[in-house]
Amino acid sequence: AKEGVEQAQNLVNVAQSDFAKCETWLNETRAERLKQSQHAETIKELSDSFGQRGVQTFVLSNTVELLETVSQTYLSQFSEGTQRLELSLDAGDRISRRTFLRSETGAFRERPLASLSGGQWRRCSLSLNLGFANLVAQVGHFRPSMFVLDEPLTHLDSTGRADVGRVLRNLI
Repeated sequence: AKEGVEQAQNLVNVAQSDFAKCETWLNETRAERLKQSQHAETIKELSDSFGQRGVQTFVLSNTVELLETVSQTYLSQFSEGTQRLELSLDAGDRISRRTFLRSETGAFRERPLASLSGGQWRRCSLSLNLGFANLVAQVGHFRPSMFVLDEPLTHLDSTGRADVGRVLRNLI
């Protein structure tokens, strides 16, 4: 009987040891699962932030936002604050443009690009060209020594021509 009790005690000790090992393994597994879950959450947040195309889209969207800001500065000077241009990146990484004109009430109303007058279109075009040149100069850390503009005053009234001349003189 004494021998049977010793064997039973040994079995209990082995079982307790196995149980302790299983408990340790289970705690390690839970910790690893938590770590993997946090890692997966981080990856999901990065994926949501960068979108489907990743870092390229992130960089491109920031560049488009900067181009919009710089171009709008020029457009505000050319149009005396009556025009607004919005640029955005669609799902296919194409840049879409939307224009807005200030109405009689002072609120901006969207207008299709095709319905802009020649002068309004020219102001948008010049502001985008100058905004792009400014952006290239900032990113490339150089200042161009020459602008080549092909009939930049076409379709502009005398006020528009004066505004463009003033902005171009300020660029020198």
